[in-house]
Amino acid sequence: MIHDSLSLYGQAILDYFEGNIENKLVSVDELGRRTEVPIKLFFREFEDFPEWEKTALQLCSGKVLDIGAGAGRHSLELQVRGFNVCAIDVAQDCVNVMSRRGVREAHCADVLEFNSEPFDTLLGVMNGFTMIQTLGKLRPFLGIVRRLITQDGQFLVDSTDLRCSADSEVRRLVESKISDGRYFGELTAHLEYKNKRGSLLRELFVDPGTLAEAARDSGWMSEILLSQKNGRYLARLKPLR
Repeated sequence: MIHDSLSLYGQAILDYFEGNIENKLVSVDELGRRTEVPIKLFFREFEDFPEWEKTALQLCSGKVLDIGAGAGRHSLELQVRGFNVCAIDVAQDCVNVMSRRGVREAHCADVLEFNSEPFDTLLGVMNGFTMIQTLGKLRPFLGIVRRLITQDGQFLVDSTDLRCSADSEVRRLVESKISDGRYFGELTAHLEYKNKRGSLLRELFVDPGTLAEAARDSGWMSEILLSQKNGRYLARLKPLR
C-alpha cells in the first residue's frame, strides 16, 4: 500500500522538523539510480515555491482541501491568505508536523476514504496523481473524488508527461514501456532512510492527453493552465454540469 511505502517519508519530515537533519532520505528508482531527497524543500516559503505551485495557490478559492499536504507548507500559506483549509496526508508523522506548525485542521486520511462536506477547491500538487499508482485506477479515482467538490468547484493538480524528460535514461525507459504495450507514466521506486528500506512505491505520471480523456469519461472538463518544456504541467479540472 502507498501508506506503507511513504512511512519513511513521514519519519524524515518529522525528524527534520525536530532538528535531526543529518539523516538522508534517498529515492531509488526502477533503474536503480539513487537520488537524495532534500527534506528542506518540504518546508519552503511561498517565494521559493516552483512556478506551478505558486500559480495553483493563487487560483485557490473558497474552502480548500489540501491533498497529500506533507509538512503543511501549502496549507500554511493559504491560511495566511485567509482561506479555510483542511489538510490531509496518509503519513501520521506528516500530520503531526503540520499540526505543530500551525495547520488548523489536519487529518491522517486517504482522499479516497475521506468523508467531508464538499470543497470549492481540491489542491493536489507535487504530482497529485501519485497516490493512484496505475493508469487503470485514474478514472475510478476521478469518479470518487468528485463527491468532495462543489458543482462549481475546481481540482488543481500537477503531473508530468515523461516523454518530454530531458533525462536520456528516462526517455529510453519510456520508449521501452511503450514498445512493450505498457503505459509509460507508471513508475516504481522505493525510499531508504536511516538504514531502512521502504516497500515498493508505485507512482503515476499522467500526460495531458490521457488526463483529458479520463476526465471527460469521469464527468470532468480539464484545461492545462501552465506547462514546461520538461513535461511538468498544472491542470484544472471542473465538474461537468
